[in-house]
Amino acid sequence: MSGSLIEELGFLDEMRFFETQGYDLTGTIPNSIGTNWSKVTAFLVNWNKLDGTLPFANNNQMLGTIFMNGNNLNGSLESLTSIKNLRWIEAQENSFTGTLPQGITELEYLCKRM
Repeated sequence: MSGSLIEELGFLDEMRFFETQGYDLTGTIPNSIGTNWSKVTAFLVNWNKLDGTLPFANNNQMLGTIFMNGNNLNGSLESLTSIKNLRWIEAQENSFTGTLPQGITELEYLCKRM
């Protein structure tokens, strides 16, 4: 599979688990995913070609796992600190900038090679 994540995915507001690993997806993660997926518990997009910033916000409180290794995502991880249930994050081989926010460094499972 190849292509991009379309904005309409974000309107699947009953989404609980999202996995597209290793499919060579390109483009950005749509903002609608970050604002409408309030029930998703895992967001797994390892080894694609996604770029841009992370759209996750305060309303993603069920989100516990984010795997996004091997993309070209950038910006800060600061927005992830407001997700109360976040326990596991892997974000190797991206282009994030800045330091790891305190909330991120205290996670139960943090890939240390970020």
